[in-house]
Amino acid sequence: MDQSEKNSSPLTFDVYLAPRDSAEKVRIEKRKSNLLKLNEENEKLRWELKALSDKLEAAERQRAQQQQPLETRIE
Repeated sequence: MDQSEKNSSPLTFDVYLAPRDSAEKVRIEKRKSNLLKLNEENEKLRWELKALSDKLEAAERQRAQQQQPLETRIE
């Protein structure tokens, strides 16, 4: 490869983004693992919140339907 080919090759930032040593690699992998676990837990909590919200809305609709006949009887 001559000098002109060297200069025309695309730049890669892997050298700058790559971890410097094995201790840093371990720390980055641990952080990555923690982020994945937190993301999974967050998704689980979102689903649980949605399920509870849906259940609450259904209970509120049922309560409103039960209250409606009582109000028409009183009038």
